[in-house]
This record gives sequence, structure tokens and C-alpha cells, in this order.
Amino acid sequence: MEDSDDREMMAKDERGANREEWHRQFDAVLRSFDHHQPTPEQIEKIETLRAAAKTYAGHIMIQCPDSVDRSAALRRLRECNMTAIASIILQGKG
Repeated sequence: MEDSDDREMMAKDERGANREEWHRQFDAVLRSFDHHQPTPEQIEKIETLRAAAKTYAGHIMIQCPDSVDRSAALRRLRECNMTAIASIILQGKG
């Protein structure tokens, strides 16, 4: 389907990155948006992380004054927890 010139052009993009590697990475990104049913072992790990995040969130709410910084801390804790959970679900392939 492709002639040799097209294959050579597609082998590297303008930054010189390997197209096969780019496609591998892009496939991994797309997989991260799929639904991933956690295993019972993963659920246990997730619940442990969620409990720790809830405890820490409580400390932030109690110790920090109502402010944009407290809101940012809570938002980042939420993001941190969600990313940690994703690492469990995706088994480090995310």
C-alpha cells in the first residue's frame, strides 16, 4: 500500500522520534481511557489508598484555613489519589 518513500517518511516524524514508539505510546494512552474492572486484590489496595487520602483530607480541612491554598491542596490530593489508583488498575502500564 505504501511505497518506500512513504515508509521512510513515516518511520520518523519531524523531531526524529520513532513512529513505532509513538504508536506504542499512543495505544497506551488510548487504553488508559478504557474501563478496567479491578480485581479483588486491586480493590483492597484501592480502598487502603482511599482511606489514607480521606484521613489526610480531614487533616487539611481541620488544620488549614479556608483559602485558595486549602482548595488547591485538596484538589491535588484528589488528583494524587486518583493517579495512584490508576497505577494499580493499569498495573504500571499507564
